[in-house]
Amino acid sequence: MSRSSEPQRGRHLKKFPLGMTCLVTGASSGLGRALSRELAQRGCRLLITGRQSPELEQTRRECLEVGSPRVELFCADLTVPSERQTLWEWAGHHQVEALVNNAGAGVAGLWAEQSSETDAQQLALLLEAPLDLAKRWLWHCRPTGRGYLLNIVSAGAYQPGPYTAVYYAAKAFLSSWSQALSEELKGTGLVVTAAYPGALKTAFASRAGRKPSPWSRQPSFAAKRIISAWERGQVRIVPGVQETWAVFLSRLFPEAWSAHVVSRLQASLQLTQKPKTH
Repeated sequence: MSRSSEPQRGRHLKKFPLGMTCLVTGASSGLGRALSRELAQRGCRLLITGRQSPELEQTRRECLEVGSPRVELFCADLTVPSERQTLWEWAGHHQVEALVNNAGAGVAGLWAEQSSETDAQQLALLLEAPLDLAKRWLWHCRPTGRGYLLNIVSAGAYQPGPYTAVYYAAKAFLSSWSQALSEELKGTGLVVTAAYPGALKTAFASRAGRKPSPWSRQPSFAAKRIISAWERGQVRIVPGVQETWAVFLSRLFPEAWSAHVVSRLQASLQLTQKPKTH
């Protein structure tokens, strides 16, 4: 067993039940689709959401093929509060027990050249949406004494992120909040887990306005390790040796050094055209 898959300092919680109902956000493609497939293989009933109906339908077909007894889809823009409310009303009707906060997007480039509207869109998706859905999950599951929350954070949460500044900062917030919430809910039967994947071979980079990292992994690599560790009840998951070393070095060296290293890497990945904004 690799160090990255070991329980963190004994924080090993109750294993989640096979066949539970899971809501997965950002399930249209990439890591969200891969996570959905892993859950499907464990017999989970799935509620999947994203912005693109054809892509969601593809995720649905794949999950049914690998073993999910039921997959329902719901198109929603999580940056819109009313759509989040409607989504949760739908999920609550299906007796959801677990929430996977996976939806995310970034914008690459100099922060000073990005609009305030772009900043607001990123914060709505990366912070407001996961907090809103998590609170609805908590209120829904607390009376039953059983519930499971998985927040997809990022290995980037451990360092400043020049040229992707808002994304990195939002992930640092999500990491801190996840660990605090996990501590607050100890003994309640509600389990909060945070996962810290590294760069993945998805459309995330091109949508953000940069080239993919040369160290990118397949989404299935991260998804398999994340869901296996979540199933075992871990509260913190770093899915791979490469990612574990990145987190370790970020903690070992000063933030100024980390910011410089990330700056050089991100600058090397910039595209010639300006990144797309929302």
